[in-house]
Amino acid sequence: MNSDGARVFLVLPTSRPSYRESGKHSIEWYARRALRMANALSPASGVDVFLYGNRSSGPPEPGGTAVRTRVDRSSLDEWAGDWAVAPNAGRGVLEDRRPASRLERVLAVGDASFSRPRTALRQVVSALAETTVPTLVIFRLDSPIDQEEILLAIRDTGADRSAFWQVFGWSHAIDGLFWTRGGLHRGRVLPNVRADTGGDWSHRSLLRRFSQWSRTVESGKGRP
Repeated sequence: MNSDGARVFLVLPTSRPSYRESGKHSIEWYARRALRMANALSPASGVDVFLYGNRSSGPPEPGGTAVRTRVDRSSLDEWAGDWAVAPNAGRGVLEDRRPASRLERVLAVGDASFSRPRTALRQVVSALAETTVPTLVIFRLDSPIDQEEILLAIRDTGADRSAFWQVFGWSHAIDGLFWTRGGLHRGRVLPNVRADTGGDWSHRSLLRRFSQWSRTVESGKGRP
């Protein structure tokens, strides 16, 4: 196994209004960064973006709602208009409404509650089964709920195949005691898992981690 033909999955919550803006740490901002990662691994490739939150109408679902989208460099602007912005977020009751984006039609806008990642997690696991191509999964959390379930799902996909997972989120979203126990966040428990606090990730360090894991899996030597 090597990085040639590797895929990148980006998993993002959508509940908070700031995620729908165009600035740093927004959906669009992360998509652009993930495309840079994908291009470094497989030139001219795209990114599968899984967006999760509460559905735009009807009662909330226990595991949240998720949608799988696809973006590449040539479709980025159109994709951002569909999935990364909410044209009517913050508009007053008496203001003229703009046509809703696809994101607004699927996922609730302006919902400040935490986004449940279970449905997105199931979609990612299902997508991993589509092919044996090594996959880098970049998974953002915005609350400490369901984190044990996420870890168990990662374990069950197999540390020696399928995907390398980078979990990240701000300090309120990452259960520090859970992810640091036994060096879990550094890959000491499962070699294909890292967990970081904060809104950024280092392109170089993440590419290095993924490449090391890929080479180790290919060679069958065990953990990196």
